[in-house]
Amino acid sequence: MKQILKKGLILIVVVTFFTIIIGWTNQVNTYNETEKLVKNAENLSSSLKNEIDYTKRLKMDKEKAFAIPDQELVTKTESAYDKAKKSVNNIKDKKDKEKMDKRLKSVQLVLSNASAIDTALKKGNEFNQAEKDLVAFYTQNPLSADLEVKVGEFEKTSSEKDNLQKSLPTDWKKPFEENVLKDGSTVLQTAKDLVAVQKNLDSLNTFITNQGEKTEIDKKITEIKTAISNISVEPAKTALNAKLAEVSKPYLDKIAQEAQKEQEAQKEQEAQKAAASAPTGTTASKTSSSSTETAKATQPTTVTLDVPYVSQLTPTYAPMGCEGASLLMGLKYKGYTNESLKTFLDKMPKDPNNPYSAFSGSPYQIIDGIFQSIFPGPLTAFGQSYSSYVANATGYSTTQLKQELDKGNPVVVYVTLDFAKPIWAKYNMGSAGDVNIVDNMHVMTLIGYNNTGSYYVADPDSRSSNNKYWVSQSAFETAYNALKYAVVVR
Repeated sequence: MKQILKKGLILIVVVTFFTIIIGWTNQVNTYNETEKLVKNAENLSSSLKNEIDYTKRLKMDKEKAFAIPDQELVTKTESAYDKAKKSVNNIKDKKDKEKMDKRLKSVQLVLSNASAIDTALKKGNEFNQAEKDLVAFYTQNPLSADLEVKVGEFEKTSSEKDNLQKSLPTDWKKPFEENVLKDGSTVLQTAKDLVAVQKNLDSLNTFITNQGEKTEIDKKITEIKTAISNISVEPAKTALNAKLAEVSKPYLDKIAQEAQKEQEAQKEQEAQKAAASAPTGTTASKTSSSSTETAKATQPTTVTLDVPYVSQLTPTYAPMGCEGASLLMGLKYKGYTNESLKTFLDKMPKDPNNPYSAFSGSPYQIIDGIFQSIFPGPLTAFGQSYSSYVANATGYSTTQLKQELDKGNPVVVYVTLDFAKPIWAKYNMGSAGDVNIVDNMHVMTLIGYNNTGSYYVADPDSRSSNNKYWVSQSAFETAYNALKYAVVVR
């Protein structure tokens, strides 16, 4: 019995010994394996740390200083960290475990920095793209009702950008702010200003439709003009000026009609006074009953306006500047400006190839493939920066043109060069697409007519001293009626 107990005790001791040995061996193996995994994670994190170090990036390649961190290296480091972390959790010895955890914390910090840089760069690029998209949208669609929605979306994106720098490594904060993250406040303010002008235009339209007070309408028009003049985006400014001209046209036409009626009434009063003081033998009743006939009899058979001539050829050579020169003649005649043609043309809004938006190309040179002109809408808007009494007269009949001349108003007319037969051709006009237009179009100032049907024009492209001349009815009306484009200066 004692022998059996002795053998059993020996067996227990042996088993316990081997169990301890095996356990110790396993711990040693676990530690060694963990050491390898942690070391691998450290090596990868060291490479990643160098990869995201801003100073080193700047020295190696300035263009790639703000590139997204190497995603393959990030993924490898994350995987190595996860494996090492699991292995550390299997270590039984507390001190050994703490030692390994401490080493992994440095790996975790590098991964955290890489993630922060990745997020900041991506979000920063998204914000910058959103800014570009907003600029493109309000440049092309300044009158769109969707602009206010776009502004709200951009404001939300803008508010998120402020938190991007907080989690970045110290060496990244300032370079990121200066080189990646744009301010955006100017773009946002411009967009808000455009929305405000949109709303003011709608308000003005309602006020005019409801026949509001003249002083209030004049005040609103002035306020809108001022707001538009403060907008720095030329295509948007041009479109808004054109819209203002369109909205205010009924009101300005009404004012002009009232002024004409007042002028006619004044003439009638003067005629009556003249009749009352007529020599004896002329009865009041006869004068009264034949007032209409008298007015007709005294109507001039020829109307001409003494408009100051502006040449597009000298002293400023602007072979494609007939629209500007013609409008400038009208503005000078009315006393709205005394600028030189060069100053006037330099101020005129420009567009690469869309005359519906601004002057396409350059008035100072001929450019192949571009229809170089500025159509009545934007030309009117530009003219209104000098006087609100410049109006788009597109579509006017020749009778209406004569009525404007009767009132002393010169008219910028789109006709043809040398009053030749209109030649049609198709041009690409940017956002307006392909447009069929009179290829030999020319612009001049209509300044008179007579009872034989002839028209009197001031031609800015005249190559002789005969820069103001008469044109036959058929020649003028054939050229003008091709487009019926016109701008009146009242």
